[in-house]
Amino acid sequence: MTAAYETQKASVGPFELKLKPTFSMHNIVLIMREGQEIITSSQDNGFANTPSQLAANAQNDRTLTSNVPQQTSTLSGRVVDEEGKPVADLPIYVRSINISRNGRANTTFFPHYLFTSQHSRTDNEGIFTIKKIPSRTIHLGLLTDKISKVFPDGLMGKESDDLDKKHKQKLRALGFFEWEKDDFESEYTLSSIRKQGITFYPHRNANPIVFGIKPGTQSKDVVVTVRPRLRIRGQLISEDGGPVANTRFNLRESRYTEDGGGFGSSGGKPKTDADGYFTYYPKEEHDPRHYVFGVRHKGMIAESESILLKPGEKYEELILQLESIP
Repeated sequence: MTAAYETQKASVGPFELKLKPTFSMHNIVLIMREGQEIITSSQDNGFANTPSQLAANAQNDRTLTSNVPQQTSTLSGRVVDEEGKPVADLPIYVRSINISRNGRANTTFFPHYLFTSQHSRTDNEGIFTIKKIPSRTIHLGLLTDKISKVFPDGLMGKESDDLDKKHKQKLRALGFFEWEKDDFESEYTLSSIRKQGITFYPHRNANPIVFGIKPGTQSKDVVVTVRPRLRIRGQLISEDGGPVANTRFNLRESRYTEDGGGFGSSGGKPKTDADGYFTYYPKEEHDPRHYVFGVRHKGMIAESESILLKPGEKYEELILQLESIP
């Protein structure tokens, strides 16, 4: 059974499936008809995704100690696009996430934490296996296909226990002082996770799907569906026309609907390559928006014209030329 992204109910054995798009954490909760929350599948699929279960997992995260051996779990399946075609060579990871008692997830992203996450990469058929997943509340994330170039040689995929003190210090320094979230952005975004006939959706576009896996569980045949993100490929050039090479800069975006309403803004910190080119993933909406991109860098500014972009579009022609502030 697949639940659409609308408020609806459906029966699963003796239980009732409710899709709750207003809930800030997740969308699907299985409840007994008397109203008691339970784990998300009557088939005991190893997932836990109710507010009480997730909060309990989060509490367990805080009370676990390194002296107590914990059972780990395995998550395996395949990644496909929205047409059902396999997505090959896509790095994915799972990471623990904190859940408050009111059901809110702390999704703060710290790049230097990635080396303590569990990683995998899909094969040519989109197949993946992630092992040694801790018995905690987790979310599944996607990474850039250039992740091996972001991490120092030989460190991608290693576990924390396999790293010596020198490597750990180097990774933490990179995380605090060099890496930015933009360095890890995937060209895909997560659409859904399907397990034993139940499909989980993010509450809002690009939000994580938060769940739990029972200790010692091997969760197989999971189908992760992704879709391409809106992507900008641009070049930053100096006032004299030369490329601004190997430079981290602040990029801001403003967006509005075709009728001039729905204004919003955000930004990032991409880094140019040797030729001044950079990749950036704007905040994506469910319908076409006008975007204006601007830069303020070392006392100079640049701003693009308004560009109409559709969800999932690849725009390769952005050129931002810096000029002195009048």
